[in-house]
Parts: sequence; C-alpha cells; structure tokens
Amino acid sequence: MDNALAIIALFLCGYFLLHIIKPSGITEAILVFFCGSTACITGWGYILSSLNRLSEISSWSIIGGLTATCVLLIAIYQKFDLALFQGLAAPTWPPLKRWYAAQLEDYPSYVSLILLLLTFTALLIGAINLVLAIIIAPHNWDSMTSHLPRVAHYFQQNNLNFFDANYWAQAVHPKNSALLLLFAFLVFGHNENLMQLVQYVSYWVSIVAVYGIARNMGQDKPQSFFAALVSALFVSGIVQATTTLNDLILTAYFGTSIYFLFTFRKTEKAKYLYLAAIGLGLAVGTKAFSIGVLPSILVIFLALAGAKGDAKKWLKNILTFCGASLLAFGIFVIPSGYIDNYRHFGNMIGTEDVRDIHAFSGKSAEYILRGGTYNILRYSYDSLSFDGLPPIYLVKSAQDLLHYGPRQILNLLGIDLEDSVAINFFPFEYDRIPSTNDGTYPGILGFGLVGVAVCLSLFRI
Repeated sequence: MDNALAIIALFLCGYFLLHIIKPSGITEAILVFFCGSTACITGWGYILSSLNRLSEISSWSIIGGLTATCVLLIAIYQKFDLALFQGLAAPTWPPLKRWYAAQLEDYPSYVSLILLLLTFTALLIGAINLVLAIIIAPHNWDSMTSHLPRVAHYFQQNNLNFFDANYWAQAVHPKNSALLLLFAFLVFGHNENLMQLVQYVSYWVSIVAVYGIARNMGQDKPQSFFAALVSALFVSGIVQATTTLNDLILTAYFGTSIYFLFTFRKTEKAKYLYLAAIGLGLAVGTKAFSIGVLPSILVIFLALAGAKGDAKKWLKNILTFCGASLLAFGIFVIPSGYIDNYRHFGNMIGTEDVRDIHAFSGKSAEYILRGGTYNILRYSYDSLSFDGLPPIYLVKSAQDLLHYGPRQILNLLGIDLEDSVAINFFPFEYDRIPSTNDGTYPGILGFGLVGVAVCLSLFRI
C-alpha cells in the first residue's frame, strides 16, 4: 500500500506543479513533469536521510503526501484550472493522420517514408529495451561495482552519510542519481530490474528535449521530429537505457535546462529561468562531470538572455538566473556529497587518485595542452565507428576502411594516439572493434549525419 501511495503522491506533485507552471504544450509539460518529479524525489531523499528514514517506504509516502498537499494549495491559490490540459490530450488516429499529412504537405513524399521508418525503428527499439529492463537484472560493470553497491549501503544504513569503500567510485560520486534509483527500488517492491526504468525514462525525456529545443530554434515540426528521432537512434543512448548508470539522467537534465533557456528567449518569462536553474542543480548533484559542461550552458544563457538591447533588463535576467542557480545548488548540490569529499579528501571531486584519473591534476600547461589535444583526437577517432552492429568481419573491415584516412593523416603529423600521454584509465587502441555494450559511441548516425550537419552549419549551409 505504501508503495502505491508514494507513486501516487509523486504523480500528484507533478500534476499540481503543471497547473502552477502552466506549460504551453505537451513537450513542455513532459519536461516540467520530469524536472519537478525528480526534484521532489531528490529533496525528499535528503530530508529523509537527515531523519534516518531513507529506506522506509512509509516515510516516502508521508512526505510525498504532505508535498502534494502543499503544491495543491499553491495551485488553488493561483486559481486551479481543470481545463488546463484539455488541449494536450492525444488525438485519436483519424485526426492524427490528417495532422501528419498536413505537416508534410510541403515536403517530398520520401520525407514521409523516412520519418515513418525512423519512428517505427525508434518505437521498436524502445519496446525491446522496456522488455529487457523488466526481465533482465542490472549487469554492466559500473552498475555492479559502484552505482548499485552504494544504493545498497544507503538502504542498509537508512541515510546518505559518507562511508569509505575499497573502490573510490562508491564513496565520492554525487548522490542525486542514487536517490532516484533507491526510490525506484522501494516503490517497485525491491525489484532491482525495475531500477533500470530511471535511465529508460530519462532516455525518452532527452529525446523530447531535443524536439523541443529544435522547435525553439525555429525548425518546423517535421524537422524537429527528425532531429529527435535521430537522437533516439544513437547507439550510446540505446544501450544505456537498460542500465542503472546516470549518463542519460544527466542528458535529460541538461536537455530540459537548454529547452527552458530557449523558451525564455521566446517568452521572457522568469519562470523558465528558475526551471533551467533547477535542471542545472539536479545535473551537478548527479555527476561531477557536469561541472565541465556549465561554461557551455553559461554561453548559451548569455546568448539567450535577450532584453533586445535593454541593458538593465539584460542584467536583471542574468541576476535572476544566477540567483535561481545558487538556490538550486543549495538544495540539490551542497548535500549531494561535494562537501563530504572536501572534508575527507581536501577536494570536492574526491581523492587524489580520482583527480589523477579524471583531470590533469598537478600537470604542466604544456602537458595539459598536449594531452587535451590527444584526447580530443582520440574521442573523434573512436566516434568514427560502427558501434551497435555485430563485430563480424565485414563490419570490422568497413570500420578499418573508415579509419584508414584519419590514421594516415595522424601518421603524417607524427601523432601516435596510443601514446600513454593523458591516459590514466582505459588505453586507446587504433584497432578498437565495434562495440555493443555501454561503452559505445553514437554509431553511424553520429559521424554519418550529425557530424556532417555540424560541419555544414559552420559554413552556414
């Protein structure tokens, strides 16, 4: 019973929050619901941890019910509108068919075929992944060695207090994603398989975010739908959707934040700055890697801060976003483990070993420049892959052919990417075989379509 009450409370919180935010469409409603509901789970987790009630599902249902009541009262105060979502209901097949035909009337007939094939493929893969997530237990390396053991420890101890471990990843990583996994574990009756639904849902939310961002950038619905479907077929996302990792959770958070920033540019409504800040706070509290993405987000914000030449308004927008971000960081980042790391290791990221593996700790500027350049080239080289296809002779030969040109250019420049510079974890190999596990790259669509589109866009094509 408590399991059902906790889930119902979460959905009611999200539903009432939508009445407060008043999203402009289905896309925005999905992103607001995801951001709001995961923020609730994260906030509840930190409160229950402080009370040593983290593993008690009854406590989750109680705090969820109290939160839902508070959000409902705010919604009523703002004149609760039962008709708010009447226009968001999914249409029946005949209207949907007419809508689809109307959207594509200015396009050649083959465009409709391409979208239908992409849609069918994405839905088929999504259905297969859902079945796999339900029937197969967590299995990949990072899940079994770090993510799940720390969730198990938090469950046993009834709190998120710092603990030491033989493997640093269990102790130093931020805790937001661990709370989402723990909540799923509790509400689904301690079913470890269904913990994978956290990443699975995040996979679809990130796809919705791509569609929304494309629309806000001025693309029409078929173009935006195409972009979303291409992102849905990245092999790296497909294989992670059935794991208990957190990269897709991070992708969904950054996707929602960028969407809200673009929406702010269109509407100049401050609520979108607050929503974007919440997404950033949740992201940084999920993985330390996200700190490296923040400068890019800042550039996007400064470009979208708008105000149309009004310096005072532009400054006000910046201060609003910075203030909202500080508040979000106070709620979702400070308790997530960075302070614990600083207390125990003298650094917010973690131990010296962690910093040596993931950063150029104590290295000279010359080494950082050379190593950073090598790593960029390594990622670029590895992205030229047929990941997702079976590593049979024909596929391997095609990938070797694809690598031939870049490898010859590197040889002419005297660059050996297999050199040990800036490699502290997994060695780089020129002859890497196509991968079908969670260490994959985007696959053919990554270099064959998206990479080409990015290069063309640099020349305004």
